Amino acid sequence: MRSTLAVLCPFVMLAACTTPGTKVEPMAPYWASGVEPFWSAQIDGGRLLIDQAGEPRLTRSIASPAATANGRRYVGAGVTLNVLNQPCENTMSGAAFAETVTVE
Repeated sequence: MRSTLAVLCPFVMLAACTTPGTKVEPMAPYWASGVEPFWSAQIDGGRLLIDQAGEPRLTRSIASPAATANGRRYVGAGVTLNVLNQPCENTMSGAAFAETVTVE
């Protein structure tokens, strides 16, 4: 897993893993997290919530996801969450996950 951070909202590009074997309905609750920097993203009830250590919570309304070539994309004002159907590994714990998530 890789994680790159630049300042914009303050999230420009973060990468993370999701719970092993997670299969998600289009707007079902969903959760992902990343390390260095530590952050998490949650989709619940048409809202995207992003938490990053030391930063205020970012909350955005989102529409149903758009299909991509290798997953799906959720878009809110000034933020995009991409869920890729590709394996991911937590670099700190070594845990394996079924999907890779990026936040831009």
